Amino acid sequence: MKKAGWILLAVLLGCGGAEEAGQEEMPEPAASSIDLSTMADPCSYVLEEVCWNVPYIYRYLQRMELTAEDGMQYTGDDGTVYYSTETGVNENGAFRPVRCFAMSQDGAELYEYDAQREEWYLREGNCPVLAKERIRTDLLYQDLIAGYAWTGEDGMSEEWTGICSWAKDLPVVDAGGSGTYLIVPRSDRASAAVHRLEDGEAGEVLYSQENGSPFIIKTGSPTSIPEAVVRVTEDNRVMDLYLYHLNQPGCWDAAHNETAMNFGSVDYLWTIEDNDRIKKVLCGAVDDLEGLISRGLTMEEGPHDTVELQYRPCWEIHYGTSHDGVFTRERTYAVSDDYHHVFIYNPVSDEWSECTD
Repeated sequence: MKKAGWILLAVLLGCGGAEEAGQEEMPEPAASSIDLSTMADPCSYVLEEVCWNVPYIYRYLQRMELTAEDGMQYTGDDGTVYYSTETGVNENGAFRPVRCFAMSQDGAELYEYDAQREEWYLREGNCPVLAKERIRTDLLYQDLIAGYAWTGEDGMSEEWTGICSWAKDLPVVDAGGSGTYLIVPRSDRASAAVHRLEDGEAGEVLYSQENGSPFIIKTGSPTSIPEAVVRVTEDNRVMDLYLYHLNQPGCWDAAHNETAMNFGSVDYLWTIEDNDRIKKVLCGAVDDLEGLISRGLTMEEGPHDTVELQYRPCWEIHYGTSHDGVFTRERTYAVSDDYHHVFIYNPVSDEWSECTD
């Protein structure tokens, strides 16, 4: 998007106009906030925050389906400073913005631009509360025998303690390192053990249990290779999980034999759908849906499948009728990860179209 376009977007955001970085006097940020104005490249920080907090964006950037362009700085009439970044595609040598973002100077508010409605909107966090039962249900649904999540360094972070309050009193296995992981077997029939790695093989047993209870393991450091392997066994299936650091700040990952699920990823956490909110958003966007519901249509129970539309992940929602335990799908919709976009599927043309006000 060229500068004139960004000036228009700044006005829509409630800002007075676009200013070159450093030419406008910055208001004093709150004492507990992040002051983006002190950073050499605040727009890059915005892009980093977008990659951490907006599902799929980092994946698209990795696959080069989207590229990122330089951002700009805006100062609003009330003195609030915003920094922007945009992601888009290169078509015939020209950059076309696809998803545009802006963040307030104190790092507290992240906005996204809605090109169809020509307005900015505040992206609300999903604030998930992740129950152990939800993780186990999804493991059964995907036929995986265990799940894992990186939850912080040197202990569970405050954010993860809020997401999984039930995990704060779990046993902690110190395998020699700072990366803190939560391990959840999918059933009480599972057994689990943590082995020290010896020449790349499972050696000394550091921890074991036979009842499938979740536990926490601390292993690895920013300069180390895996020091332990988590082995979960259920019936005749075995999961070996190697946890390691990717030599980038705060970037941890795992290697496993495709029988584990990473429930700590952004892509997983956003799928903790709020069905009541989905219904409310759909009824507000689809004119005849409330009438169809009054005549007997119901939402198919989840967990819902997902579909990618306009470079954003969406829940695929089906409405229909149920007879003798068999659900017949009659209408198909999609709701975006931030509950802001609603799409309708046309089975004749096999196309999705976005609902607009």
